[in-house]
Amino acid sequence: MVAMRKWLKTGLLLLLFQLATSHAFAAQYKLISADEYFYVPTTVLQTYGNLRKLKPGEKFQADGVNYYPFEIYLPNELEPANYRLHSNYSKDTDACASCHSIHTAVGSSLLQWYTVYDTCMACHDGTVTTTYNVIEGKIITEHGSAPAFGGAFGTGMSRDRSNHHITGTIKISAAPGGYRRGRKTGLTRRGEKLYQWDAPFTCTSCHSPHGQGGNARVLHPDPNFVQTLNEKRTKLKLTYENGAYVAKNGGERLQMIFGYPYEVRIYKGESRSKVEELTWADYVPDNSKGYTRIFPEPGVLRSGENLYASFVPALKVEMEIENYLTEDELVIHRRGINEFCGACHTDYNTVGEKHPGSDHMVGTYSKAYRHAVGVYYDINKSKPEGIGNGYRRSQWLKLENNKITCLTCHLAHGTNREYWENTIGSCSYIGWVQWGGYGSFVGETIRELSGSSALKRLPNMGVCEACHQMGKANEGYLANSGMEAELLNSPRLPAGIYTSGGGYTTGSLENEECLNCHKSYKFYNQTKHFTVKDMGCEECHGQGGNHLRLPDDSNILKPTADLTIKEQAEQCGACHNEIYSQFVKSEHYQSEVLSCNTCHTSHSTMHLYQLRQEFTQLCGFCHEEAKPFPNHSLRKNQAVFSK
Repeated sequence: MVAMRKWLKTGLLLLLFQLATSHAFAAQYKLISADEYFYVPTTVLQTYGNLRKLKPGEKFQADGVNYYPFEIYLPNELEPANYRLHSNYSKDTDACASCHSIHTAVGSSLLQWYTVYDTCMACHDGTVTTTYNVIEGKIITEHGSAPAFGGAFGTGMSRDRSNHHITGTIKISAAPGGYRRGRKTGLTRRGEKLYQWDAPFTCTSCHSPHGQGGNARVLHPDPNFVQTLNEKRTKLKLTYENGAYVAKNGGERLQMIFGYPYEVRIYKGESRSKVEELTWADYVPDNSKGYTRIFPEPGVLRSGENLYASFVPALKVEMEIENYLTEDELVIHRRGINEFCGACHTDYNTVGEKHPGSDHMVGTYSKAYRHAVGVYYDINKSKPEGIGNGYRRSQWLKLENNKITCLTCHLAHGTNREYWENTIGSCSYIGWVQWGGYGSFVGETIRELSGSSALKRLPNMGVCEACHQMGKANEGYLANSGMEAELLNSPRLPAGIYTSGGGYTTGSLENEECLNCHKSYKFYNQTKHFTVKDMGCEECHGQGGNHLRLPDDSNILKPTADLTIKEQAEQCGACHNEIYSQFVKSEHYQSEVLSCNTCHTSHSTMHLYQLRQEFTQLCGFCHEEAKPFPNHSLRKNQAVFSK
């Protein structure tokens, strides 16, 4: 009997515990024993008790059945597209329980995980297959996977990886182009004052997990407190329109940020200086249209009274998202991206500057120039194919109403080689990016050469070339970036030192092309080679078309380096027949040590006969006995071919 009562008591306690915890607690694995609780993030291998038998795929199954505490709990696991977990809260839902636990939390803000990063990655590391896998940058569907538009954070072993470092170990002030000194915001959380720039940088720096502000992708309506510090409204008179009261800035309707730690206060009165604050029972707020409408209850307002509001307006980021969470998901940007990124990367938001990319922003690099954003993209009239607002899947370089934004070139989360390979795919327009029109990224080994890939949508200077399309002029890229193997195997450059073809027309105009780079030979056009014979550079160096496209030693003829002594003399003898016939009889020639180019230069008129030095100095290098003689001791027309 005693044993039975003990069994009933134990069973009743277990039943009560199960009932009490089935929906009140949620998403974290817990091993519950008589003495202690174990709280382990889902990204950590489970090793305790029954969890030892759990396979990775059993951490979450979208089957509508929750095996708490051994499975992540999500109330929307069967309909993630119809029930947005981060923005659906009411008194009869338990969405809060997916991240928070009222009595058994282990992290601050009553989180079921130790940190914000751990909380987000409990689902978004690929464990929950009905949402975005932000680590790999994938949307997982029943038909396979597709790249997510935000990019990939990657792992420590990812190749060519760069990402926003969102683990909370750095401060927002680490942002390039940002500021360094904290500023009080006037907001508090858990009794502590909040400061701009001093906050840890983590997922919630960019995203509002509770959906405040109504932005797509739950983007934060007050990133780095820019709205609180710069846009806060105090007792702003509301405008009456269509049966509701609306806050407006000029013609723009504003959305008020509701929810902790923000505070919205509504007043009524005849003027700003004489108002009475209303309670929640006096009005109904509505944000369903993307801006805030205030509906006062009947009888609240008397004749002659207006409504006023004190609030922080949301920074609005507008985008269209089609085919949500499918392999055909499409994102079209509409407004606000530059302002959003510029909340931390202050100096890089050039929207509204008289001279875009100039020097009067307020961040660390306020004196530096930078690429303009907020301007129309096709400034060089190249009309590149495949770049736009994203109406086709291949349009990965995003624009915002045909204007350049930060996300035109960069990814919000990060990138690595695998992500590039998945997104580049078979897009033909990218063929003009790196390979100068002669090939494509497709099928090639993609790697970043400059160190960090800096969250770029395309490797190396691909994002620059996608718009500017330097084309053939860009072919020096391979040689200058140390890619010798690719250079030798390139189909546009035959192997070997010099091959004919692909050159410019021999003549005076061709020299101008050469002298643009070889400025030290600017006196060549004053030599008799040019003034009398009208000889261009290609007469001696071979056709230079390949060399102009790819400035490298391997595709131009350098006589003194690439030809033997006799071959050099033969090259000169092609024009200087009489002198060549005498020279080949001399000891200078027969020694196979001296060539015409040993004493003469083709590029200068500084000395007589285009000699490299004065007579006695030049001869004195080898013949000590010549040093005492002045230059005039050698007759002007004397041919000195023998000792």
